[in-house]
Amino acid sequence: MKNIVKQKGFSLIELIVVVIIIGILAAIAIPNLISSRRSANEASAVANLRTLNTAEHTYIATGNNTSFGTFADLVAANLIDGSWTAATVVKNTYTYSLTRGGTGNIGFCATAVSASVSSGGYSYATAHPGPIYRLAGIVAPTCNAATGAITTGTIVGS
Repeated sequence: MKNIVKQKGFSLIELIVVVIIIGILAAIAIPNLISSRRSANEASAVANLRTLNTAEHTYIATGNNTSFGTFADLVAANLIDGSWTAATVVKNTYTYSLTRGGTGNIGFCATAVSASVSSGGYSYATAHPGPIYRLAGIVAPTCNAATGAITTGTIVGS
């Protein structure tokens, strides 16, 4: 008589069921993770514009500055970190730009434009009067650097 040795382990059906369960959990979790990342990028954009607005007002209020500064001016005055030295800066999928306007650069406009709707559903702008405006999509709110008027978008913070 032969001795039958029973092997222990998982059957193919059991392994397929586990893979299917993992696939279902991933299908549920991934959209939430993408949404969380988009929200974090948007919150970062608003916070960066608040920082730029505060830095600009500090720059013009201190020292002998008679006009608002560029990114390089604000870095030189130690009001923002050294990663803002280029004319346009990319952080967390947002592209930031800063324009000055009016006679003697008496105004400014800072914008944060999302690289894509999936990485940030809104674009933002702020000017020297202070409020931050939001516009859906990847086009910045219209901003006049000389007057500080932002003609598109809704206010999301000040």
